[in-house]
Amino acid sequence: MNGNMLVLSGEHGEISCEAELVLHIGKTYEQGITVEDLVDQFTVGIDFTYRNS
Repeated sequence: MNGNMLVLSGEHGEISCEAELVLHIGKTYEQGITVEDLVDQFTVGIDFTYRNS
């Protein structure tokens, strides 16, 4: 890694990337509970994966 730049080499196969919504479930599910009550944190992640050709 160089500063804020992420360098991915194409030497290991095709690079596949996807955005992912990451949820943190802060309590145990009970019948009738809402998503807002369950999820106490969230963020967006980026997944970089090498795919073999």
